[in-house]
Amino acid sequence: APAARYYIDITSPYFKKIPVAIPEFKILSQGRTEKEIALTNKLKKSLPDILIHDLEFCGLFRILSPKGFLVDPQKMGVKTKEINFKNWRVQGTDLLVRGAFQIINNTLLIELRLFDVLKAKMIVGRAYEAPMEDARIAIHKFSEEIYKALTGKKGIFLTKITFVNKEKKKKLLYVCYFDGENVQQVVKSGDILLSPEWSPDGKKLAYVSIEDMGPALYLTDLLRGTVRRLCSYRGLNIAPAWNPKRSLMAVTLTVHGNPEIYTIDLNGKVQKRLTKFWGIDVAGSWSPDGRYLAFVSNSGGNPQIYIIDTETMEKRRLTFHGNYNTDPAWSPTGEWIAYASLSKESTDIFRIRPDGTELQQLTSGTGRNEHPSWSPDGRMLVFSSNRTGTQRLWVMFADGREQRQITFMPGNQSDPAWSPFLE
Repeated sequence: APAARYYIDITSPYFKKIPVAIPEFKILSQGRTEKEIALTNKLKKSLPDILIHDLEFCGLFRILSPKGFLVDPQKMGVKTKEINFKNWRVQGTDLLVRGAFQIINNTLLIELRLFDVLKAKMIVGRAYEAPMEDARIAIHKFSEEIYKALTGKKGIFLTKITFVNKEKKKKLLYVCYFDGENVQQVVKSGDILLSPEWSPDGKKLAYVSIEDMGPALYLTDLLRGTVRRLCSYRGLNIAPAWNPKRSLMAVTLTVHGNPEIYTIDLNGKVQKRLTKFWGIDVAGSWSPDGRYLAFVSNSGGNPQIYIIDTETMEKRRLTFHGNYNTDPAWSPTGEWIAYASLSKESTDIFRIRPDGTELQQLTSGTGRNEHPSWSPDGRMLVFSSNRTGTQRLWVMFADGREQRQITFMPGNQSDPAWSPFLE
């Protein structure tokens, strides 16, 4: 069989956003009760709005205004034979999404199809059955199908972001969807929780809890809701960094007096000491192959980012621009390391190649921008920023384009970590 044809080369420098039409979804049945009828009339617009939001978020599509549509979506068909593709071609549409749905006993039944308007054929079609509270997930799933069909790659529509929210005197852990929606608290014990880190399979979080005896490291299983203490050595137990390839993490401990970086297994047992330098060393982020660790050290006087080869134990300094560089985050493709750099006016996010070349500033002149974390496809970064006066989570593309706020809840949000791909 011939290889599947992918329409979009997302790495092309000449890439132009694809025009896509997403009319309101067709109502297959109005529902039996007044409540169902009211909900159905609301959903015909709100469901496609979620899809529009998803496709705009990923930066590959230009959504056409419904004002130019020539057909009433409720009278128009949803299958290939029922669609007048010539009408849509005239309007400059390359892709068309048609949805049709009904609600039965608080369950959403929805069919979604993506069409190539120029070739007058369906590219991908799916049917979903979901409880009403999971309607948003059903749409995210179809966004994922669209992205996969057109690029040949996984998208971010089923990924999540964990973060810390400071409200009053507490700092608690939360998880939300990739776009900041559906915020949920994940750990109910402890008052000051910091530095959440996803396990490589996305099923667990490691985090720091500040307790009477000092900071301790914990693991929570997100599916079971269980929590267990990982380690609480005397002094500091901070900055967990989960190795992407092996069942261990890098952490900062003070078991020998100085804050140094060690690897521990998932029972909290020390495996190896990685740093032996004067000053403070804080674990940061592993390379995708799990061999190199980017970390912060002030052994040269100011906090700078270094890289250590955990097999040969050779270390080298990565950052030379700026006097205060922290929060290294290695991209999942291995091509970049993002980090935060403090200057007199602001804290900004930069990215640099792991060999120290091509330094680029991604944010500028607007408050404190820190804690960058990569999306699992390496196309985007989430970070915290107080540019509006309150610390919120923001996302941007890897080159700094299209910075937008994604959290709007009470409190101050920080320490974001983007999940790996989740099934």
